[in-house]
Amino acid sequence: MKKRIVKIQKLNDIDQDDWKITFEDETHINKKHEQFFELVEIGLNVITNREIKMSERPKAEETSAIFETDEEVRKNEKKKVREFREDVKNLSFSQFNKKYPSRDLGDTNK
Repeated sequence: MKKRIVKIQKLNDIDQDDWKITFEDETHINKKHEQFFELVEIGLNVITNREIKMSERPKAEETSAIFETDEEVRKNEKKKVREFREDVKNLSFSQFNKKYPSRDLGDTNK
C-alpha cells in the first residue's frame, strides 16, 4: 500500500532529525538532513527512469498494424492495389522501376 506525503516540515537545525515527513494517515517520520536528500534523490531517479522507459515505447504509427481490424487491413490493401494500378497506367517504365524496384529473390534451391 502506498502512502502519500501530505506535508514536509523543516524543523530546527539544532535537532538530530531536522526533517519531518507527514503522510495522509497522519503518521510521520523524522529524518536527518542527509537522509532526507537521499530519499529525494532516490525518488528523482525513479521518476527519471520511468520517463526514460516511457520515451522508449514504440510510437502509435509503429504499432498501428498490430491493432488494425480486418476491415482496416482490407481497406489498406485495396488502396495499395488501386495506387499500383494507377501507377502502371500513368508512370513511364523508368519511373515505375524506380518506385517499384524488382526484388532479387536469389537462389530458391537452398
